[in-house]
Amino acid sequence: MEATEAPTRVSRPAETHPKASAPAPSSRSTKAAKLTGTINLNRASAEELQQLPCIGPKMAQRIIDERRTEPFRSVDDLRRVPGIGPKTLERLRPHVTLNAGPARMVSAAHGEGAN
Repeated sequence: MEATEAPTRVSRPAETHPKASAPAPSSRSTKAAKLTGTINLNRASAEELQQLPCIGPKMAQRIIDERRTEPFRSVDDLRRVPGIGPKTLERLRPHVTLNAGPARMVSAAHGEGAN
């Protein structure tokens, strides 16, 4: 009978990177979580538009270009912007307004619902 050799154990160095216990939040959900009011589509700057979920620098510029052609009369008019489809529109809807006033409203008490 042959003697069997015990398997050789090789110790591995400890991992140098931390284990991810939960996935990192996406920029879309992080952006939406930071918004405290709504953004006026017809008055917002490119920087303000980029605070919206799904909106980066290029999309913000497309929104600005489209509103220069014709101001938005409803939130649904965002569909005129190349790259904004039904799903993106629904993600944006709670965060945008067309009400007169500042581009970024601090609270719903300032402008929305006021008579």
